[in-house]
Amino acid sequence: MGYKSFRKEVMTAITKAEKTALEEVGFFVEAEAKLRTPVVTGTLKRSITSVVDVSDKSVTIGTNVEYASSIEKGTSKRKGRPYLTPAVEENESKLKSILEKHLKNEVR
Repeated sequence: MGYKSFRKEVMTAITKAEKTALEEVGFFVEAEAKLRTPVVTGTLKRSITSVVDVSDKSVTIGTNVEYASSIEKGTSKRKGRPYLTPAVEENESKLKSILEKHLKNEVR
């Protein structure tokens, strides 16, 4: 009777759980940011997306709209109206619970 390694299966399950957790975090922050985005034309709000990088174990939430940073941080002439930073900072406990849920429940 020999030893059978389940390393590959375990690593696959962990990777899947990490990806699912990061996707949920991305969707959550994306939705929260959209709720907070000041709307004139809706372009900025519609442009907010999230992208998961499994190899880097990260999720990037943002936009490619040129004026997004000016809205978030302000300019010398206009006060900032943050939408992305508070979407993360005001939900840290929720984001932590999303990660814990996936990493505890999906990796058994």
